[in-house]
Amino acid sequence: MCHEENRIKNGLLSFFKQKFPAKKNICIAGLTRMSDGWETDVYSFILECREGTEEKREELILRIYPGDNAI
Repeated sequence: MCHEENRIKNGLLSFFKQKFPAKKNICIAGLTRMSDGWETDVYSFILECREGTEEKREELILRIYPGDNAI
């Protein structure tokens, strides 16, 4: 995995841990760049975690808007 993909994966882990404290044992798997866009970069990934006694798996999309006003 390249440096940029590691940064994205670590950012996703931080985001989910901070915004969803009920999710435990969070794992980001299968981070895959889907396209380079004119205004966005698109990745697919799998979020695996545990909520209570239930194991969860979600297939999700991340769209990154680069640029000065991207935040």
